[in-house]
Amino acid sequence: MLDAVREDEDVAGALGINVVYVRVMAFAIGAALAGIGGALYGHYMLFIAPDHFGILISITVVLYLILGGVNNMWGPALDAAVMTLLPEVVRSIADWRTAVFSLAIILLLLVRPEGPLAFRTRSARALPSPRKQQ
Repeated sequence: MLDAVREDEDVAGALGINVVYVRVMAFAIGAALAGIGGALYGHYMLFIAPDHFGILISITVVLYLILGGVNNMWGPALDAAVMTLLPEVVRSIADWRTAVFSLAIILLLLVRPEGPLAFRTRSARALPSPRKQQ
């Protein structure tokens, strides 16, 4: 159902899927998981301050999401490898680290919006089907 709503809301609604309910439930489940993660993080750290969550942490989380890809088994493995090595590589240019990460996000979104390892199925579906010759 989530795939149907993501691809085309009108078609999903025509098929009898309650689009508003699916979207609200997806938001609620995501918010609940984020809340549980925040509670566990707070319990682990014993103290939470606003400076624990800088812009670099937000950029890193978005980069995790982009590198992981959609419906991809190898995306999280690539994500773990790259996000372990990338901060170490750019540590020498600490002043430019945020700019490097931001540029990486923009380039990945422009070049591979479905993730770096995802197959290009949408463009393949857009091609016309071959006609049978009679």
